[in-house]
Amino acid sequence: MAQVDEEIKIGYWYSNHHHIMIDRTYKLKLQVASDLNVPYYSVQLAAKLLKSVGLRINYPSLLAAVYFLNKKQLSYNYVLRVLRQKRKKGKKLFKIALSVLKQSTKQH
Repeated sequence: MAQVDEEIKIGYWYSNHHHIMIDRTYKLKLQVASDLNVPYYSVQLAAKLLKSVGLRINYPSLLAAVYFLNKKQLSYNYVLRVLRQKRKKGKKLFKIALSVLKQSTKQH
């Protein structure tokens, strides 16, 4: 958690210094990246996928999208265990988001 807090401070400093807007999901994306031990850009890509499908960007749906994009590296049970450890009400949301992502990518 301390590493995430430090990255948040660095991100806010960078945005103020270079006059770049950080979106409101910045902390959430950093948290998911640190929880699943994946690079931040893959979480950004997952958030773009959620936005294009029309889903809200919250913790369970972001976990589902990261899992969906990184299937070979992450197991379903590992992602659910992270979700349970964070004690988020989201097992059902995770499954719904995962099924919507699968359906939407089949259509495109």
